[in-house]
Amino acid sequence: MKTEPLILVAPLNWGLGHATRTAAIIMKLQQMPVRMVLATDGEARNYLHLAFPGLHFLRLPFYRVRYFRYIPLWMGIMIQLPMICGSIVREHLILRRAVRKLGVDIVISDNRFGCWNRNCYSIYLTHQISVCLPRWMRILEYPLSRLHLHIISRYDQCWIPDIESEPNLSGKLSHRFPLPPHASFIGPLSALAGSQNPTAASENIVLIVLSGPEPQRSVFERQVFREIASFSRKEKIVVVRGSARLMKNTVPGNRNNIQIFDLLPARDMKKFMEKTGLVICRAGYSSVMDLVVLKKRGVLVPTPGQTEQEYLARHLKERGAFFSMPQKHFSLERALQKASSFSPGIFQEKTDNEWEEKLKQIVSQKQPGQHKSQSRQVSGIYL
Repeated sequence: MKTEPLILVAPLNWGLGHATRTAAIIMKLQQMPVRMVLATDGEARNYLHLAFPGLHFLRLPFYRVRYFRYIPLWMGIMIQLPMICGSIVREHLILRRAVRKLGVDIVISDNRFGCWNRNCYSIYLTHQISVCLPRWMRILEYPLSRLHLHIISRYDQCWIPDIESEPNLSGKLSHRFPLPPHASFIGPLSALAGSQNPTAASENIVLIVLSGPEPQRSVFERQVFREIASFSRKEKIVVVRGSARLMKNTVPGNRNNIQIFDLLPARDMKKFMEKTGLVICRAGYSSVMDLVVLKKRGVLVPTPGQTEQEYLARHLKERGAFFSMPQKHFSLERALQKASSFSPGIFQEKTDNEWEEKLKQIVSQKQPGQHKSQSRQVSGIYL
């Protein structure tokens, strides 16, 4: 007897951005006649488990990318490349076992290189086709981008959550080189999309969202609390730490004017973003999409050494969408002064999401059991 197709959603655990944007896909899948398994690790798993406690999880290996405080990200990645490759191989083997034992029909992989299998339909989600390197290493951008395209060719479809025409969000990250024929732009992807209440926004609330890999998340957290301690304006500060780890910092200043959360599921985050007049966050692509979809003014603080975020912050600042500043020069007072001169309104007329229709079409066309494996009932077992 035929059952609903089984879909495995696998976001990369690299900060929370990949998990938050796949939450939009997960919420849409919950409205369809499908079964679902989530596959990730670390903070991404903590976030998704909080947002979707009723779903089953598989544990995928951590890519083990560690940010060093005084070493650029690209150099840290080169040092850790053998461990990253090992994790990619392991996740590929785990997926192969899941396809064989559980009968996975569709895989949606958010930037996980190894989550494809010949016996199921696979979708690769990424906003960065082109690799972004420091200036003196840019000669390597083209060959590394070709390598990325080779990885993408293993998948049946490649979804790029951006606008195809100008102005767009990602700039050269996805518009620099010709795309493969199975790649398509699907529009911004955000779990915060939906009906907004513009009258609920308050200029007196500032939302600060901390995210990204350690140790830079904690470095920025300490810097933010130092700024809050000397903050004398009337605005209320709401801080989302982006981590379930115990906070080592004491709450500074007037506690009645500060609200702190470790993690917030998408529904609760949306409520706060609708209320706030300004959002201060990393220049991660998922954060940018959230701001654009909700039409919120924002200040972008790129993770030091992460060239992709540094480029995005510069790209969007040049187009007048968001103000940005480096982490080492972060000032809460200056952020509030400068942010009012920028607006994401340049993207307002081009944020129609196409991914929902694509997803419905794939699910409707995909019949369970079209792979060689025998489908089994999903249990809470960790592979």
